[in-house]
Amino acid sequence: MAIRVLDDKLINKIAAGEVVDRPAAIVKEMIENSVDAGATKIVVRITNAGLGRIEVEDNGCGIAFDEVPTAFLRHATSKIAQEDDLTRIQTMGFRGEALPSIASVSRMDIYTMKANDIGVYAQIEGGRITELKPHPCSFGTKIVVTDLFYNTPVRKKFLKSPVTEGNYIYNIICWYALSYPGTSFSFQNDQRKFFKTPGNGSLIDVVRIIYGHDFAAQLQPLSYDGPEYGLKGLISVPKFTRINRKHQVFFVNGRPIRSPLLYKAVDSGYRGLIVSREHPVVILSLSAPLESIDVNIHPQKREVRFRDEPVVYRVVEQAIRKQLSGTDYSFRIEGNDDYRPFSTGKLGFAEESAVTLKPSLHTYHDPFEEVINEEVPYKVIGQLFNSYIIAEKEYDIWLIDQHAAAERIIYNQLINAGDCNDDEIQSYLLSLPLELSSSQVDLLAKHKDALAELGFELDFLGFNSVILRAIPKVFSGQELEVILKIADQLADEENLDIKHEAYSMAACKKAVKANQRLTVMEMEAIIGDLINTENYKYCPHGRPTMVKISREDIEKMFKRS
Repeated sequence: MAIRVLDDKLINKIAAGEVVDRPAAIVKEMIENSVDAGATKIVVRITNAGLGRIEVEDNGCGIAFDEVPTAFLRHATSKIAQEDDLTRIQTMGFRGEALPSIASVSRMDIYTMKANDIGVYAQIEGGRITELKPHPCSFGTKIVVTDLFYNTPVRKKFLKSPVTEGNYIYNIICWYALSYPGTSFSFQNDQRKFFKTPGNGSLIDVVRIIYGHDFAAQLQPLSYDGPEYGLKGLISVPKFTRINRKHQVFFVNGRPIRSPLLYKAVDSGYRGLIVSREHPVVILSLSAPLESIDVNIHPQKREVRFRDEPVVYRVVEQAIRKQLSGTDYSFRIEGNDDYRPFSTGKLGFAEESAVTLKPSLHTYHDPFEEVINEEVPYKVIGQLFNSYIIAEKEYDIWLIDQHAAAERIIYNQLINAGDCNDDEIQSYLLSLPLELSSSQVDLLAKHKDALAELGFELDFLGFNSVILRAIPKVFSGQELEVILKIADQLADEENLDIKHEAYSMAACKKAVKANQRLTVMEMEAIIGDLINTENYKYCPHGRPTMVKISREDIEKMFKRS
């Protein structure tokens, strides 16, 4: 095939693939344009999760009548003019790719008016302006996108369900509302109003509106002013953690980003205060010298490169440590004197431990290379780190994770026992109100019946309120945390097995913990119950319960074989 220069229409479609991969990307680019236009009010309305219609309206500076055609040309921008400007970018957008990329794969209507100018209406179809005329409108800009990907139908096949795509849009709007608390953001999906922030500059007010008062009550302010870098925002008390990093939000000079460096700095700041595999909530805004960051390394500007990574790391880590140092939040797990072997039929309760609730996606080497002969007893040798049982069987050494083993035992007992009976459910004489985000309330409402079968009795009042009337007793005192974790799991996985997740959570709460000293009889009881339990090789989350070290392996270590 001969080499040829692509025409502009095809080039725009290719470029759109990098910038516009789903409806949420369109919302992101349009919000960034509104922010750059100095808007103090941004309204987002969508239908069918953005697949039907996306509308973003702002009260920003607007576009002059004679500049509208130029705005839809590739690499036409008002943000930069020369190469040196790339080293000190102050705006969200700068490449001049967003509008032409969106217009090339959709039908677009734009209404805009600049101060001391006339209003204008433009219609763009597949990247081509089909109508341009004066039109009365308010100051600012309103862009309406319909028939997304109508001319690239293959791309539609890679989109997820409307629920998932809607959640992507919701999260994007939340990030910018948190980044710009001085701007009022409102979001409406299919005629339902999800939230409207006041635009009063208060970050905690935005958090209350988006995530609820109960969530906001677990956060504390953080502020650091250094010679080059500044840091401000909100961080959670160590006892308030989530199962993933979805509630770790970072902004660099107002730009929402994802940064492995900042994730690690947060983990280091909380080290020793929370258990592993759990993540604190952080909403942090880092101000940095413009020349110290490179925002031009990702097609969708989701990442930045720091010139002084060690300095940025220390700023975040030490600011968090300093904020948390005033209170003794050190995580300690106490022994449980009431613990009894599982064979008694009673499930022992212990102090709370946190553990990833989503089944692990990591692939483990299967430690069970041969079928275990249950007729040969295990001889308990001792306990390692107060967390692992050391046992000998024939010519092998077995390491048993006491928490994972207990989880598997209890989980299977719960599954075999069936749904909760009345004695296992905590009912409230006075209903317990919980404030959550609109998307979380939506997810819980859709699965109300499945939750009721497990003992969760929920009523829904308004967009952000859940009334808790009953909950399994094992979760009593941790109502908000449990409900939030279930909602997080539902957001992660559309076809979530709620029964499995709830029983996994309950098993984790009831199980003997790591760092808990056990007697020989207790260790023997765990092993005995475990090997007589179905699927005993792995805990409900997919981690191994037992690992074998053969005599041959040991002799190889000492070079005796």
